[in-house]
Amino acid sequence: IIFSHSFVLLSEWIKEGERVRTQRANLITERGGVMPLSGDGGPSLGDGAMTAEEILKVCKKHDRDGMYRTPELNDKLYLHYKGFTRIGGLEQYTEVKVLWLEGNAFSKIEGLENQLQLRTLYLQENCLQAIENLSHLKLLDTLNLADNFISRVQGLSELPALRSLQLKNNKLRTLEDIEHLVECPSINVLDLSRNQLEDPGVVDLLARMPNLTILHLEGNPVTRAIPHYRKTLVYRLPKLRHLDDRPVFDEERRMTDAWGRGGHEAEKAERELIAREKEEKRLENMRLFDEIVEQARRHKAEMEAQGVTPQHTAYYLANNGPEADARQRAAEQG
Repeated sequence: IIFSHSFVLLSEWIKEGERVRTQRANLITERGGVMPLSGDGGPSLGDGAMTAEEILKVCKKHDRDGMYRTPELNDKLYLHYKGFTRIGGLEQYTEVKVLWLEGNAFSKIEGLENQLQLRTLYLQENCLQAIENLSHLKLLDTLNLADNFISRVQGLSELPALRSLQLKNNKLRTLEDIEHLVECPSINVLDLSRNQLEDPGVVDLLARMPNLTILHLEGNPVTRAIPHYRKTLVYRLPKLRHLDDRPVFDEERRMTDAWGRGGHEAEKAERELIAREKEEKRLENMRLFDEIVEQARRHKAEMEAQGVTPQHTAYYLANNGPEADARQRAAEQG
């Protein structure tokens, strides 16, 4: 009952978030890219202008968080959840490496012409419909575009340093919508969860991404259309180390590779081989321990035969003898 109630609440929360984002996007479209002001018949998000003056106000407010009033000194900017509707005012912020712009109402990626040092760009939770105007950001490593309205992956092939791409909860539906990903070989972290991908051909497409190590695909109908979903993806993506909600450990990799080569019988044989290897390792560890104990006994016997009292180590003395007994009695009495 508790689980069902939590699931209903989560579903309602997702629907409400979708409704609000859709409303914001419609309002922006209806008003030519301008978010309505308070009293204009829609939600109030401030005046929506992201200007140099507004950015300076934010810098003054966050001066203790490493933001400076001199634009060129800033290597990060916190401009998230400000109600901005258009990216602008960044001309003098040429040294910014991390830029937080999520939770606004941007409908277009623009205004980043001078941010050539940018490594990380957060644009999730906006109203973006296209990936554009990023090709000059040659150092960009991480791009978060989750929770938008993007219907096609594009404009990323000229980003040689791009490693992490977040596209969760967008409007991606077909293979054509995501085929541009094969032109981005540097990507090793990809989040496509909670889209509407249905074609099992997505496996072949992802297999053409040579450096993919972390993949999130949950929440798409295709996960139910691919036979042996997890095994198939782990086998087809040899560098994959994390799929959806859990890592791909070495044992799973070995058994999955065996399954891919020879089916369930090969997987069973590999599982039995792994079990034998574990048992052999356990027995070897026990043999080495017994060997160490026997060496210690022989050493002690040799020293006693020579009339020498074996010297205890500092660790032994600290945990045995009168002082240790006194500490134990004190602890029991306390």
